[in-house]
Amino acid sequence: MIGLDLTSRDYLHEIWHGKYLWPRMLALIGTGSLLSWLVNYKAGPVAFASFVAFAFAGLADTISYHILRDKVYLLKVNGSNVVSAFVDSLVFPLLAFHAWLPWIVLGQFAAKFLGGLVWSVILQYKRR
Repeated sequence: MIGLDLTSRDYLHEIWHGKYLWPRMLALIGTGSLLSWLVNYKAGPVAFASFVAFAFAGLADTISYHILRDKVYLLKVNGSNVVSAFVDSLVFPLLAFHAWLPWIVLGQFAAKFLGGLVWSVILQYKRR
């Protein structure tokens, strides 16, 4: 579902462009991060890792999408998803498990990016 989150955030970026984009994006990222922690708060380090990874991935996604804003839709969505999926996949296991787990990072990255790719194609179809 993280792929859907990343792609949906890009869709909102398009809709909100020029209409208080940054305050809205920061509120969305902060609320999502808080919800991520609330769902997992009894899990301690996992909840904290989820909170931080969600926040960092959201910021990375918003900034990279903004940089790519003049590109075609699928390029800017999937370009920003590469960055944010990598950030999320790297930050979460490092904070949650205090270890470098390359196969976990790679597996999470692939699932998040491919999920985002599928959702970007679906949303592209819906946009038409």
